[in-house]
Amino acid sequence: MDWFWILLIVFGALVVLIVALLFIIGRILVLKICRPDHYSRDYCYKTDQEKGVLVDCPPLKRDRWNFLMPDGYCIHGDVSLQDPKKFILFVHGYTWSREGGLKYVKYFYSEGYSVILYDQRGHGDNRDVATTMGYQEAKDLKEIIRQIREQYGKETEIALHGESMGAATALEVLKYEKDLSFIVADSPYSSLRNLVKFQFGLMHLPSFLIPFSNFWFKKCFGFKLDDVSALDAVKDSHVPLLLLQGDDDLLVGKGQIDLLRDHTSAYCEAYHFPSSQHTCERFDSPEEYEKDVRHFLTNILRK
Repeated sequence: MDWFWILLIVFGALVVLIVALLFIIGRILVLKICRPDHYSRDYCYKTDQEKGVLVDCPPLKRDRWNFLMPDGYCIHGDVSLQDPKKFILFVHGYTWSREGGLKYVKYFYSEGYSVILYDQRGHGDNRDVATTMGYQEAKDLKEIIRQIREQYGKETEIALHGESMGAATALEVLKYEKDLSFIVADSPYSSLRNLVKFQFGLMHLPSFLIPFSNFWFKKCFGFKLDDVSALDAVKDSHVPLLLLQGDDDLLVGKGQIDLLRDHTSAYCEAYHFPSSQHTCERFDSPEEYEKDVRHFLTNILRK
């Protein structure tokens, strides 16, 4: 056999091997993202208790409220009822549980809001299933909102507070639900593509792995990177937004709230916390955090 053909065969085999390796690496990364370990509710509660962020949480009478999704999946949650015409839903972050919302309750409970805490799909008390980083979770939130209004009336006011993936989920629901009082998004990622690109950079992985990962997101879990984009969700929304993020956020990348602020035409306040890491603003600067939340609530009530 001529040396040229031998070289061509070897080169072709190497190309096939490299492409196969890239698909394997992409699959491993996607499974790592969508099949994380989760923390128990007890662990989440004790962690925030040890941080001291629950000392000013009002004593809530929590009654169980489980939400059955259209696909038969059960979302476990609790409700603390005050005004039955005014609710705020707390959406926790990646791997966490509904106990993570407790540290934010006081700002809204004192304003008369009824509180709903719930575990996102695959988290907390729920059956272990894949995490879709806001894709299916936003659809779940849409259904929860529908069930609240079915129970308490279509005119019921509903607001959202989310942190991290929960913030992305709360913003993502704007693709389905426009009738919301406001959204507080703490440490959100602007899109799943931006998040994956940033995380790949932290791991010193090349960006050309992203298309291979995108293939596996679709193949294994039924959605693509661009299907999860808070940037797209807020673009045509008029729901008031409060965006908060630490400038040392090395999980989703700094400046995400600036991207979101610049993409929405809604009333928006964005606050940076210079020395805070991901979702640590409430712990690092409790007085400033409370001032920002109350300033936002005062301003939107005036409108």
